[in-house]
Amino acid sequence: MNLKKYLTCLLFALLASVWGCSDMGERDNPTDPSADNYDASLVPGGDDSGNGGDSGNGSEGNGEGGDSGNGGESSGNEGGNSSGLDGRVSSSSVQATSSSMNAPFANTDLPCGDLWCGPKHEYSVRTGFASDDNKPVGAWYHYIDDDNGGNSHLDFPGFEGDYNVDFDNVIDKCGGICGSAYLGEDYENRYVGFGFFTLNSWTKTADITSWNGICVSYVSDNKITLAVLPTEKVEAAMKWDHFVLKLPASKTGSVVDIPWSKFAQSGWGVKYDREEILKQVTRIAFEIKDIAAGTTVNFNIVSIGRLGSCTDGSGGSSAGASSSSAATSSSSSANETSSSTAASSSSVTSQSSSSIMSVSMASMTDERDGQTYKTVKIGDQTWMAENLNYEIAGSFCYGDDTSNCTKYGRLYYWSSALNACPNGWHLPSQMEWNSLMNEVGGSSSAGKFLKSKNGWLDNGNGLDGYSFSALPAGEVHNGSYSSKEQCAFFWSSTENSNDLAYALYLYSEYDIANVGLYGKNWGESVRCLKDTSSSAVASSSSSEGNFCAAAGHSGTSAGVIDTAGNETIDGNTYELTFENGTNSLTYYQDGSFTCSAKSTSNFLCSAGKLYEGRSPSDEGRILAEYSFTAKDTTKYSPYVGAQIVSTAQYQIMEFISNRGIITDYYTKVGEYTVDGVNYALYGNSSYYYALREENSTCGTVDVSAHLAEWLKMDVAIGDIEKVAVFANIMASGLSNGTIDFTHAKVYLEE
Repeated sequence: MNLKKYLTCLLFALLASVWGCSDMGERDNPTDPSADNYDASLVPGGDDSGNGGDSGNGSEGNGEGGDSGNGGESSGNEGGNSSGLDGRVSSSSVQATSSSMNAPFANTDLPCGDLWCGPKHEYSVRTGFASDDNKPVGAWYHYIDDDNGGNSHLDFPGFEGDYNVDFDNVIDKCGGICGSAYLGEDYENRYVGFGFFTLNSWTKTADITSWNGICVSYVSDNKITLAVLPTEKVEAAMKWDHFVLKLPASKTGSVVDIPWSKFAQSGWGVKYDREEILKQVTRIAFEIKDIAAGTTVNFNIVSIGRLGSCTDGSGGSSAGASSSSAATSSSSSANETSSSTAASSSSVTSQSSSSIMSVSMASMTDERDGQTYKTVKIGDQTWMAENLNYEIAGSFCYGDDTSNCTKYGRLYYWSSALNACPNGWHLPSQMEWNSLMNEVGGSSSAGKFLKSKNGWLDNGNGLDGYSFSALPAGEVHNGSYSSKEQCAFFWSSTENSNDLAYALYLYSEYDIANVGLYGKNWGESVRCLKDTSSSAVASSSSSEGNFCAAAGHSGTSAGVIDTAGNETIDGNTYELTFENGTNSLTYYQDGSFTCSAKSTSNFLCSAGKLYEGRSPSDEGRILAEYSFTAKDTTKYSPYVGAQIVSTAQYQIMEFISNRGIITDYYTKVGEYTVDGVNYALYGNSSYYYALREENSTCGTVDVSAHLAEWLKMDVAIGDIEKVAVFANIMASGLSNGTIDFTHAKVYLEE
C-alpha cells in the first residue's frame, strides 16, 4: 500500500471512530470522491488517478500528454497522465511546519477579481456554485510529477516538500498562493501544478460559461500554463489535450483578462468543442512545465475573477494615471516624415478636458493607396491615431461591409498584419504595447485613456486622453464577425507559438487594457508604430526598402537545389543539408529563397555571403536581413536567424520554436542587448546559440554587434568564413513544411 492510500485509510478509520464506526456505505463516504457528501478537505492523499501535464505519460505507460490530464494506471496512449494530480487538497486542520523559506513575491500590490482575493485573506474561491451539502467550495490543491518517477517539487512557505499543505496559512503569509517550483531531471516531461475545484469533487461538474472568461492577477519569474479541466472520464476521452493558455512571465506583476475563446487545445489529442467542456468543469489549474530541468520558478497568484473583474484595486491600490507618469510633453515639431509618407504641414496639440495630457498630432499619407492617417506622439512613441485600412490578402471589412472599413479599418490575420504597415512604420511588439500602457498610467486604467469618446456600448466610452482614439472594431474568425462596438483587439508582432500571438485588448465594460494571447487565425485590428533607430526593421543602407511589407518574392526563380550541397549564384551562397526525406531549396534572382521539407530530420537551409579570412574586429558591420513565413508545418516550427561559420558554429536565433532544445543541453554563457533587443547566449566550444527574447519573423540582425558582445564574454571566434540567413529544424522524428524567405540579404556596411 502506498503512502497516499495509507493516509487515506488511516484518516477514514479515525473519522469512523469519531462517528461511532457506523456503516456509511459507498455513497456516504466523505473521503470518497464519488460520494454525494464528498469533502475534499478531508483527503490528505487523494486517490491513485494522477492528473496530466503537457507531453506527459501514463503512470504505467507513455505517450504525449495533455495539460493537467489524468491518466492514473492507464496505458497512456497519446495523452497519458502527466500531472499526477492525486487530490492533495488543502485542509485547514493541517498545521504549518516551521521553515525559513521566504514567501516569493509576497503581498504584491495588484487589483482583485470578484471570485477570490488573496490580499483579503479569502481562503477558497467563490466559484458561484453550491455543493449538495452547502459546504464551501473552491478548495485549493497541488500536485507534482512523482507519480511519473519525477523529482520535481513544489514548495509553499511553511510546507516545503509537504504533501499536506494548509493553503489558508499560505494565503495569510503571501496575500495569495505563493511558492517556488523546482523542475527536476528524473522525468523528461517534468511538471508541478496547483489549482482549485469548482465543486470540491473530481466527478461533479460546473458550467462556467457565464464567467465569459477569467482574469488573473499574478507575479511569476517564468511562464505558467492555465488549464480548464473537465471530469477524469472526459479527460481520458480527450487524450488529455485540454483547453489551455500560457501566461507569460511577469516579475513586476500582471493582470490578464482572457475570454474563453482564447483557450485552445494543443492538437495532439481528440478535438472537443470548447463550449461543451466549459459546461463540465471540475478544476482550474496553474501548471509549471515545459521549462529546463534544474530551473526554479517563483510565483504568487494574487487574485482570480470572472472576465473583466480584476479592476477594483481591492488587493491594493490600482495604478492610475498620474501627472508624472502619464503626462506627455509636446514635441517641438509634429511633422512626421519618412521615405514613403507625406507629412502634413500643420501641427495640432490635443488637450483633453478631462485630463492633463497634451500630445502632438500630425498626419501621414500611405503612398501605397493614398490614404491619410492621423498620427499622435505619446511619450517617445509615434502611433497612427486611426486603425489601418490597407487592403492585402488576409484582411477583411467587418460584416463584409466596406463602410465598416472606412470607420474601423480592416481586420487582419496575424500573418497579414506582420506585413501590413507602410514603409517607415511597423506592427508594434508586445514590449512596445506595454510601453504605451505604462506611459498612459498602467494596465488598470489604460483602457479608459485609450478608448475613443464615443462608439462603445453600455456606457463604455473612454476619455481618449491621449487622442489614441481606439475604436471597438470587433473581430472575425472562420467567417463569423463578432464584438463590434464592444471590443477592440490590436495585433502585436510577438508570437507565443505556431498558433498564438499577443494582442492588446480593450472592452466596453472595463477601464483596463492588457496584452493577451490570441489565435493567429482570428482577424483583429492593426495600429502601426513609427520606426525609430532601434525599432526599424530595415537597415537604412538596404536597397530593398521596407521588406517586411513585401507580399512575395520580387525576383523570378533562378534555380533549385534538391540534394545536400551548396551553390553560389551572383555572390550569394545557398546551402541545403538534411537527413532523410525529399527536400529542396528554391532560390530567386533577388536573393530570397524557399525551403521545402518532407519526411526530413536535421534539416538546415541558408543563403548568405562568404567572408573568408575576415576578422570579427575588421572595420565595417555585417548585417543580415530576413523576412519569412512558415507554412503547412508538422511536428516542428523552424529556428530562424543569422548563421556564422568560423572556428565554431554560431547562430543568432531570431525565431525559436522550442527554447528547451537549446537551454536544456547547452550552458548559458551570458545575456546582452543589441539594438534594444535582449538576447541570451548558450553554447560549448563547438556550437553557440544566441536566443532572442521575443520571436521575430522579420528584421535586421547586426551580426558584428553580436560578435563584439560575445568577445566580451571570452567566446573564442576565429576568422569568419560565412554569414547567412538560415532556417533549421531541430525536432526529433520526421518533419514536413515550407519556410518561405520573401527577403534574405547579407551585406557589409563599410
